Amino acid sequence: MELHHRIELIDTLMEETDQKTQSLHHAMHAKERAEQTKGTSHGAPLTEEEQDLQHEQALWEKAQMGLTELRKVFEVLEQLERARGVSQSGAHPWNHVNVPISSTNSCRKPTS
Repeated sequence: MELHHRIELIDTLMEETDQKTQSLHHAMHAKERAEQTKGTSHGAPLTEEEQDLQHEQALWEKAQMGLTELRKVFEVLEQLERARGVSQSGAHPWNHVNVPISSTNSCRKPTS
């Protein structure tokens, strides 16, 4: 897969994580305002729903951080591939070697 396709996919996912995080943030603030108008005491323990919203927001933020890091990794990989003269068409110097990828050898260069 070409780098720009990878980056487009990551950017799309990052946009979604940003939208979800913002929506959850707004939902939490709306809930806080609603409780304040009801006279609920400020600083009261969070309801289960509020805890769930906070947890969901934290997970979306974690996903966004991971995607940001992944984007950086792909950018560095692309620079390294360019430096070695690997084409953008996804060609890889090891593509001619048919070695199955498994958890034991996925990080090592196959031997011919």
